[in-house]
Amino acid sequence: MTDKTPFEIVKTTLGAVSIKDNDTGEILHNPVGPWKEANALYVGQSDLARRLALPFPSHLVLFDVGLGAGFNALAAISEFERVQRDVARLATDRLATRPRATEDSPLLCRPLHVVSFEQDLRLFEYCIDHIDSFPEIAAYRNLMERFLRDKEVTAGNFKWTLRTGSFIETIKAEVLTPEIIFFDPYSPKMNPEMWSLETFSKIHNLAKRCPFSSVMMTYSVATGIRTGMLLAGFFVGAGPSSGEKNETTFASTQILEVRCPLDNRWLQRWHRSHNRLPPGSHLTQEEAKTRLLSHSQWVQSANT
Repeated sequence: MTDKTPFEIVKTTLGAVSIKDNDTGEILHNPVGPWKEANALYVGQSDLARRLALPFPSHLVLFDVGLGAGFNALAAISEFERVQRDVARLATDRLATRPRATEDSPLLCRPLHVVSFEQDLRLFEYCIDHIDSFPEIAAYRNLMERFLRDKEVTAGNFKWTLRTGSFIETIKAEVLTPEIIFFDPYSPKMNPEMWSLETFSKIHNLAKRCPFSSVMMTYSVATGIRTGMLLAGFFVGAGPSSGEKNETTFASTQILEVRCPLDNRWLQRWHRSHNRLPPGSHLTQEEAKTRLLSHSQWVQSANT
């Protein structure tokens, strides 16, 4: 008898190719598959392309919380490359027709710095070893190998940095300010400390320093998780559906970025919920209620 391997390539219920973690029983990005969900839930919802095309010279810092197999980070890199190509083509077209206009209002793509946080790199290594199963990212094999070896890769206006170790400890020393946060660790059931009020508060303390709005998206719609984000200071709303989930979760440091903010109907459901507090919370029900009801979201969302 052989020991069970930690990961295996599987087909999801919708027929997508993905990876199953045999230790937890969880399938990555189930059921739509890792590449489709990475682009829809994270890249698309974050409005990454629009933010990259803004006429600012500052880096766009993206926190990839839970590197995993690397699909979310690679989807962001792919989008960056696409925007760069589009901007370069537009600049060439404009130069050919109106050279002075190009000089007066240059077309730029902001530099992108992806910071990936991961404690266990085995899944990333497994993905590299089985990359032929994922044609969408096969072209990035050399980049992934360099990233794994060197812990940082720089290419032109793009940088990809790896932060290893416990996220709870690593984030305490983080100095960069995230404009976008892909929050994709293992589920609250398997990894409760990552979904705690303490974790969301640490992220918010960094995010609120962003001179623009900072946004975060995740797959979980649990009442306690959304409560933790609200109590940490984020404005929180429903994100688009993903696979079998009718909605996901979107958070921002500014209410105007939240397209479908949680409202009084959600508050009513919160009162009826049996799991209304974030994992590991030391708050009493009354303390959480008082803080939650004092959140400015309920006033501001009613006026938007």
